[in-house]
Amino acid sequence: MNETFAQWPDSLWRDGQLNWNFDCLPREFSCDVAIVGAGFTGLWTAHHLLEIDPHLSIAIIEARQPGFGASGRNGGWCSALYPTSLATIAEETSREAAINLQRHLIRTVE
Repeated sequence: MNETFAQWPDSLWRDGQLNWNFDCLPREFSCDVAIVGAGFTGLWTAHHLLEIDPHLSIAIIEARQPGFGASGRNGGWCSALYPTSLATIAEETSREAAINLQRHLIRTVE
């Protein structure tokens, strides 16, 4: 292991030594919405759904602990790159559409 990074915990967020004691998922249960994963995406999805309808029954299913995966280990990854060239996009649509797409992609990262 790189000694420079050996000093850092597995997850800075989890280093707070929170005691997570959740019951196992029952064999049968019912809910309006089941969300798999308690990372940023899963938790924010539940949050926004409850803002829309506070009466929803939402189950968040997590294999380990909230934030265990990438959500607890990094700040995510954003890129304005697209998996093809702007020239290809311009050929298939128009130059204006390709430029517009690139501008929108850059704004999403900002």
